[in-house]
Amino acid sequence: MMIPLLPFLLLLGSASAVQVPFDRHRPTSAEQPHAKLNTSSVANLIFASFQGIMRQTPNTLFPNGHSVTLGTIPQHTLLYHARKDAHPPPKQEWLAFDSEMSYGIMAGRGGTTFLLTYAAARPLRVLVLDGQSAALGETGWLDSQSVLMYGNVTGSDGSGGPFGRWAGQEYERVRGLCELGGEWGFDGVVRMNAGFEVICLISHLNVTDPFNPDGFGFPAPPDSPDRAISLLAERSFDASPPPKRPDGPDFPRGPPGGPRGNGSWPGRGRGPGGPRFPVSPFASTATWEWKRSATWHCDSAGESRVKIDARSFVTFYDPSLTSLMAKREKDDTLTKRDKQRLLGISSKDAEVVRRRVKDALEAKNQRGWTNDDESTSDLRGVADTIVERFSGRLGELRWLVEANSTVTGNATARATSVRQLTYALLMPFLDMSNFSSTETAWLAPTLPRCSRSFINSLGEKGAGVEGKKTRGEELVIVSIEGVMERLCGTLVNVFGESLLLGLPLTEDEKPTMEMENNSKVILRTWEKDIVGLMDWLGWGVWLRCDRVCEWNEICALPFWPLGGFGRGRGGDETIRPTLYGYAPVTDVIDTYPAIWVTANLSQSGILDSDKAIYTAMEAGIPDIAPRGTRAGNFSGVNYNSTDPYCWWSWDKCTTPKLAGLQDDITRCPEPNTWGFTLDDGPNCSHNAVNSGSYYDYLSSIEQKATLFYIGSNVLDWPLEAQRGLDDGHEICAHTWSHPYMTSMTNEEAFAELYYSKKALQQVLGITVRCWRPPYGDVDDRIRYIAEKLDLRTVVWLDDTDDWDYAVVGIPAVEANYQTFIAQGANGTFANEGTIVLTHELNNETMSLSEKYLPSIRSTFTGGVMPVAVCMNNTQPYVEQNNSYVYPNYAQWAAGTRTISLVSATAASTSISVPLSGISTASGAVATSTGAAVAAVTTSSASAASTGASVTASAASAAKTAGAGQLAAGGWGLGVAGGLVLANGLF
Repeated sequence: MMIPLLPFLLLLGSASAVQVPFDRHRPTSAEQPHAKLNTSSVANLIFASFQGIMRQTPNTLFPNGHSVTLGTIPQHTLLYHARKDAHPPPKQEWLAFDSEMSYGIMAGRGGTTFLLTYAAARPLRVLVLDGQSAALGETGWLDSQSVLMYGNVTGSDGSGGPFGRWAGQEYERVRGLCELGGEWGFDGVVRMNAGFEVICLISHLNVTDPFNPDGFGFPAPPDSPDRAISLLAERSFDASPPPKRPDGPDFPRGPPGGPRGNGSWPGRGRGPGGPRFPVSPFASTATWEWKRSATWHCDSAGESRVKIDARSFVTFYDPSLTSLMAKREKDDTLTKRDKQRLLGISSKDAEVVRRRVKDALEAKNQRGWTNDDESTSDLRGVADTIVERFSGRLGELRWLVEANSTVTGNATARATSVRQLTYALLMPFLDMSNFSSTETAWLAPTLPRCSRSFINSLGEKGAGVEGKKTRGEELVIVSIEGVMERLCGTLVNVFGESLLLGLPLTEDEKPTMEMENNSKVILRTWEKDIVGLMDWLGWGVWLRCDRVCEWNEICALPFWPLGGFGRGRGGDETIRPTLYGYAPVTDVIDTYPAIWVTANLSQSGILDSDKAIYTAMEAGIPDIAPRGTRAGNFSGVNYNSTDPYCWWSWDKCTTPKLAGLQDDITRCPEPNTWGFTLDDGPNCSHNAVNSGSYYDYLSSIEQKATLFYIGSNVLDWPLEAQRGLDDGHEICAHTWSHPYMTSMTNEEAFAELYYSKKALQQVLGITVRCWRPPYGDVDDRIRYIAEKLDLRTVVWLDDTDDWDYAVVGIPAVEANYQTFIAQGANGTFANEGTIVLTHELNNETMSLSEKYLPSIRSTFTGGVMPVAVCMNNTQPYVEQNNSYVYPNYAQWAAGTRTISLVSATAASTSISVPLSGISTASGAVATSTGAAVAAVTTSSASAASTGASVTASAASAAKTAGAGQLAAGGWGLGVAGGLVLANGLF
């Protein structure tokens, strides 16, 4: 007889009590002494926020911080600060817990890097902000700081303050937080991006001169109780004497760093008025080691050098903050933690939070900042124990019940394993004296035992004294019970249902076909239950890589500002970026400059044939001196106002002054056309707003673009680069490492262009003839070098400023889009079209592109197209024999959207400046790559055909790997794959 597979009814109370479904059960006041707090809808959020404090993974997945707590940094803890001169900062600055973080921020900026090492002279009293609170962005990362400082999310005057134009205002924000510390009574603020930092401490510092021998080694005990940290040592990465620091304001004048800057801040690469120092020969791995150090704190103990006090826990998930509760319900974000912000908090609720933080500080100051008060229980340890005990086995349960699981065995075997595993989880709470496999009344006491197992001792008769518990402790205790209630209820339901299946209990019993059929049905129910539970819990520990890393690999999320952080905001699709070792790249990478380091010809492994190409052109390069720094700091540069060298950064000059050079391409000549260009690819962060992949979106609307690819990215993400060509986009170069080109020496400028072109040739089998200078920074010297490499300079007429969205604000970028669309409608481009600068830089830029492309396409009636099309350049690559033929403008206007491919050939040797450095082996690479793009008019999935060395399945490598960032169910985690970063190919 088939057993009815109804949801298991949890029996409450005695055997004669009425059965009710678990999901309808909520403890009564008698059962739940803390029910007055009513955290039933946010218990998971409070628990996850509390348990995730000082852990990298959960705060990266859910970067919009919602909690504040207090802690201490023990005496003698080492902290680090890197800078471009050897003189200690005079006032507030950023100190990292890991030297790799400080050094990684500064080492790649050119010039000498000095690393200052400090030690805590006494226990440091700190305010800890969760989320990506040190990441500069406008998507909610900085909300909690704004509320603490101003009582709102929009700044002191309601206009956005330092939070509307965040990068340029980071120092203003730091000033405000540090002033708050002086007023409220804490030493510093702990924040996180790609690692943990603490700010404000140097305002308490009496430093010794690092060049004074007495300043080295561990210092004597501090002379004053106000002295928080002491300088231990200074390390220079260049032997030359450092420039003297000029007298300056209390605060440094530029942000501490980010993925790209506006170049206007002093001290980046070249000190004001000081000489330029060479980069350390060992700095090439600085970013990699920074990433590695961030992974040390992902889960497990997290950043353990900060000792958290649960008594001081204050959270914006507190249900008493009714304005936020109402806002989440209105926005339907109560179960979507990645979309939750503090926008909409009332001034009353903001003041409640500020008051609670101040009260916690007052209590800490009265107790002398001790964490061992007699009424304090180890709630942090309790939360960690719950995650440690249940997370791994919940992951195994999901693996057993998922329809697409890799587990072997029939449904009966899987259901039997589920029964055994749920028993193991419930074992401490089961009374097996009345065990029955045919009814479940005996399970009735299991739920309350399990739900309250970790908090029974914390009540009125427990170790803590009820009247002395803070609200923070109460919230954590109730959240533990709420989490355990749902977790235990789900496990009891599944275990009870597994018993009712009648599965064999001994080896002598044999499974039947009825068991198999019933098991198949119930596995689908269990999958919904287990997946729903794990998504509700949202623990970061479930995000992991699919295999154990090699010693030279790390398993990591894309931390801001490393890896192009972008949150998936569309759908519930799980995207799994995977490590792939692509032989055509790994076989030759040692002959290239280091990834993301300024290219030159002096690095080890560079081929003599590459050097010979430069030597052949060197004598003819115009005698125009480099200007400014790699990062675009042009302070102190004296330039003739007549612009003798057609310097674009000076006055947007695009008509060279030097005879024989071609004009820059700035616009499409055809009426009312939009030259669609995307800079800074390829990358693995294509989670735009309406699809799993931005490239998928472009393909779905048959939209092609000109893609300006960075050479370092091409070697990092070769299959993504193949995907771009395979989809029919035009490919151009965008330098090797994205510097301001006019700051480069002749050799560096050559290498930046040459190796970006060479990378494209080796990975794609095409030799490009166009390039775009990063930031538009080009003059006649750079144009000459580019033209000798057969590269035509393409800039733009209109700039959306999307790359700078974090500084100017997303509304400003949207206003630019709207202005250009309005111009398309009012006849501005009636005679000639435009070329517009946009980026595939990160989720924000691609999401904006998705948002406005429909309006652009409907308004620009001449068409939205690659630059090659609007310039009627049907063969944009050097390769002959009609290898790649793009439509001309007339064909495009008639509806042609595909490129023709008669035969896929290896890279031609008939190049204006022959890339003779490409070896015979690379010719084979080009041929195999040609095969990868042979089906450009049919399916982009063919790009994966070259991925024989892809670690995971290669069947959809190009498209799946291109999808990039993790976006599992609104960052609901589950078992989404983590991103493996390989040393040298990250």
